[in-house]
Amino acid sequence: MSYGIQIDDAHAPQPTALRWYPVSNSGLNLEEEGQNLALTPINDHEFLAETLETSGWIGFGLGVYDKQDGSANKNGVYQMRCSLNGSMVQDIVFDRISFDETKYMNRHMDYLHYQERKQRVQKLFRSSNNPLGILKSLEGDGFVEINPGAAYTYTIELYDFNRNRTLITVPIVGVEKSHKTKEQSWENGPDAKNQRAELIEIPHSAATSWSEGNYSVFFPKECFYESTALSLSVASEQLLLDQDRYPLFKPIKITYRGDHLGEDDLAHAYIARLDQYGKPIHQNTSRSGSVLQASVSTLGKYGVFFDRTPPSISMKAPDEGQWYSTAKKLKITIKDSESGIADYRATINDKFILMEYDYKTNSLTYDFSDAVISEAAHNLKVVVLDNAGNSATFERLFYRKAND
Repeated sequence: MSYGIQIDDAHAPQPTALRWYPVSNSGLNLEEEGQNLALTPINDHEFLAETLETSGWIGFGLGVYDKQDGSANKNGVYQMRCSLNGSMVQDIVFDRISFDETKYMNRHMDYLHYQERKQRVQKLFRSSNNPLGILKSLEGDGFVEINPGAAYTYTIELYDFNRNRTLITVPIVGVEKSHKTKEQSWENGPDAKNQRAELIEIPHSAATSWSEGNYSVFFPKECFYESTALSLSVASEQLLLDQDRYPLFKPIKITYRGDHLGEDDLAHAYIARLDQYGKPIHQNTSRSGSVLQASVSTLGKYGVFFDRTPPSISMKAPDEGQWYSTAKKLKITIKDSESGIADYRATINDKFILMEYDYKTNSLTYDFSDAVISEAAHNLKVVVLDNAGNSATFERLFYRKAND
């Protein structure tokens, strides 16, 4: 639309979630203190939030989408303007963003809420170590201060590119803090043995290491967006790096000492992350003697696995010895259910052919228009290597009319 293309759009942006974040000294990430506020629609483009009673510095976050006429697709909004008692405290305009800044989008969103609820919420304030240019550098960076005994009206104006507007109003009453933080819940909970003390503090401004059993983890300087306290442990030869609740800004390095493993085991070993169903997802693993290493960009559960099964290679057509002159393309299916495909090479009559790999369909495709082979006999050979060093070879003879 910014290039002069007119699109019919009479739909105003629609909020999906409103959250608020008290700024505390508990040492917790701000997202851990986030709480929902209920929204009541007044009409199609106005919403009223439940009254918030609190005091001190707070920030807000919003989940929102926009649609255009004749489409069910959900898009983002163009502008979010926030005010307290009529004075603007934040103005976020999604007009342009540099590629270098996209790595800070995980910082801009409530990553913890997304991982727990699969609901995207954007912060209406600038978190520390977030230089995104779409946020205006205003006084307070979008945070607002609430004093006991005072009343406030916080408003959020949402606009799409066609300037369709939605207004959210949040009444705020300043009272002495009455909500219980997670820090207070821990101290007064049944496990009063200070659960917080069991967490490992990973400083933002310095590199640090941690080790237990056969595992060690190196956290480089500024690997998180802020200092972060993690639950780290090893159980049943699996490394538990907290949960995927905190986004990493830089990869961290996992090292596994496999002195107790034999050469055959080490030759087929790799580090993997376990998904929510317990399936191992191969991580790019290097080996030096009996030491395995992998750089990872996600917290969660990791382990060392062994893959001794070679990849599978299959082809529906042509059959062995068949004439295949009318076909324009040759398709082969390759799979590896454990460590995954690492590399492949295909030749016809010992001449290299370029095959396009589609990992979504597990297929290799060769276009005969490349005209690498002029003979009628085509001796196809495909070698596939997985990430654990297992290889498989597939061969088939077929014929095509010369110069076809």
